[in-house]
Amino acid sequence: MTPLNMKNFMQSVVITVFKMKADTVRQVALKYNYLYEEKPVLENEHLIKFLFKELDNVNTKILAEALSPDVFAYKAIIDKHF
Repeated sequence: MTPLNMKNFMQSVVITVFKMKADTVRQVALKYNYLYEEKPVLENEHLIKFLFKELDNVNTKILAEALSPDVFAYKAIIDKHF
């Protein structure tokens, strides 16, 4: 039985990463067959945003754990807006 706070629902996941680490994100996405879009961060040329469409809780956790903390520009990875 899944606890109420662990309901498995689909969501978009946005991560902002350092541009020099973007290949790591691409490799993880390829490994797990995640679909994503990339967009530059206009305010900062050293950052890039990845939007992963429709990941469930399990795959969101897999994505977060597959990336080392030094990849992320920010600590929060889930956002409803791109």
